[in-house]
Amino acid sequence: MGVKPKGIKNCLFITGLLFSLLSGCGALVPFETSLTEWEGHPVSELIDSWGEPDRSSSLGSDTVAMTWAEQDGLCEHTFIAREGRIAGYSESGC
Repeated sequence: MGVKPKGIKNCLFITGLLFSLLSGCGALVPFETSLTEWEGHPVSELIDSWGEPDRSSSLGSDTVAMTWAEQDGLCEHTFIAREGRIAGYSESGC
C-alpha cells in the first residue's frame, strides 16, 4: 500500500507542531506563570537556575531587587527577595 502524499504532509505538520510546543516556541503557558512559580523559593535556587543577576539593589533590611536583562536589552525580569526567599517579580519592556 504505502503512504499517500497528503498523509505525509499531515505527519510532517504534526511533527513540526509537536516539536514547537515541546521546545517552547509555542508555549501554551504564559511566561509570567513560570515566573510566579519562583515565589517562595530560596534565592539560591533562582541564581542556580538563572545565573548571577545583571544588577541588584537593596530595598531595605532583608529585601533586595535582582534584575536579569534579556540579550536584546529591552526586556528585564526583576525578582524581589525578602529574607532570602522570592517574594515577587516584575517585568519591563517584555
